[in-house]
Amino acid sequence: MTDQNISQACRIYEALDGRDWVSLKDILALNIACHTRRIHELRKAGHVIEMKDEWVSIEDAKGKWIRQERHVWYRLVKPAAQPKRSHPEPPKLLQVQE
Repeated sequence: MTDQNISQACRIYEALDGRDWVSLKDILALNIACHTRRIHELRKAGHVIEMKDEWVSIEDAKGKWIRQERHVWYRLVKPAAQPKRSHPEPPKLLQVQE
């Protein structure tokens, strides 16, 4: 992965971090080449990125159907905070009596 790819993947990560669903339109506004590849790289690095889509009917002013558009959103899923585990005390060493 080149430095430019890393930078682009970081920009997508920053766009997703701390937000709920981010539209594909917002990601495309970042002017990133091959956004799907950058998202794949983030997933491969261990980040969980979900995608949802929805088909929307587009109608003219009179309500006549024109076409359907696919609207896509992404979100970064943060892992749940792991509770602190209390480790049991290590076994005490047996003392040898003389």
